[in-house]
Amino acid sequence: MTSSVSEKHLNTINLVKQRLINEWKLMLSIFSGVLIATTLISGAPIYLDSLERISVNTAFDRTSDVTLNALIYTPNLVLTRDSLEDSQQKVNTAVESH
Repeated sequence: MTSSVSEKHLNTINLVKQRLINEWKLMLSIFSGVLIATTLISGAPIYLDSLERISVNTAFDRTSDVTLNALIYTPNLVLTRDSLEDSQQKVNTAVESH
């Protein structure tokens, strides 16, 4: 009779089961912490992209209206290397002056 009682207590499955029953609050809090940390880390790239977009919007808001009007009302450009380089130079000049 003593051997059957000791076998019951030394069984690995029973030990794990008792551990889960006794410490379910601790395991639940650890699981919740890991879940929250994973969620926050997965959202970090979206947050950084949003910050970058806000900084671009703020930079455009701080430029003068003349610069923005010059960019908006320019005629349609033919997509050649020379026209793109010329328009890029004009944009750089406008941004540096304002």
